[in-house]
Amino acid sequence: MWWCCAIPPETGVYEDRRDFAKRVLSSPEVPGVEAVLLCPPKTPSPSAPTAPCRFGAKLRRSSLDEKWGITVEAVPKIATLILSVKNDSPCPVREHNSSAASAWQIREGDFILSANGVKDDLAIATLLSDSLALDLVLERAQLIDTTVSKRGRPLGLTLHHQENGAALYVQGIADESAVRASGADVSLGDRIVQVNGRSAKAWDLIQALKASDATVLTIARRAEVKAKHGGPTRHPIDAKRSARLPSPHP
Repeated sequence: MWWCCAIPPETGVYEDRRDFAKRVLSSPEVPGVEAVLLCPPKTPSPSAPTAPCRFGAKLRRSSLDEKWGITVEAVPKIATLILSVKNDSPCPVREHNSSAASAWQIREGDFILSANGVKDDLAIATLLSDSLALDLVLERAQLIDTTVSKRGRPLGLTLHHQENGAALYVQGIADESAVRASGADVSLGDRIVQVNGRSAKAWDLIQALKASDATVLTIARRAEVKAKHGGPTRHPIDAKRSARLPSPHP
């Protein structure tokens, strides 16, 4: 069983329903709250979250051999990205999604912000491997499609990725680049998860970027990325100087 509630983000998250009810209904610091949602509705409601949003999920498994039903990519100091969700066979994530409203289901592209109170991404990877129970705080990614037309210009992105990863992390954007000239919606900290509508391993995504003159990028963006990194970089960056980040703990 899990609990969720719609509250102003500055009030924090209360995982226990009684604690939440006491704090919210009696606190003058939370205006305009007249009711408490103690369990997920069967169908989405007007109060259900829209991207970007944060929500919780409690997952349990019977043994360490049982798969959670998600594949993730964890990059230190960035975020843990859910690359895929398995809903076609029994698993903890499928059990969660079957009882949750659509807006509260775990989806491909969501970010794991913490697991069992731990926020470090490499530690989260270890918990996914070694734990029977997970209390997750997730953030719904903004999934953005944006087009880049090279027209003889270099792409101008510094892209980092893990050795066996399936996403590209945007670490630099050159001022004189096809991305800037196209007015493409790309920011530092974005994750490129598809190129021209196709998911692939990171190296294949890079090859697709090189091969196409007009490219549609599908980007997974955290809510805080645009605010922190929305402006252009001040120095041109050679996109060839990309480095691979270390793989997380298996």
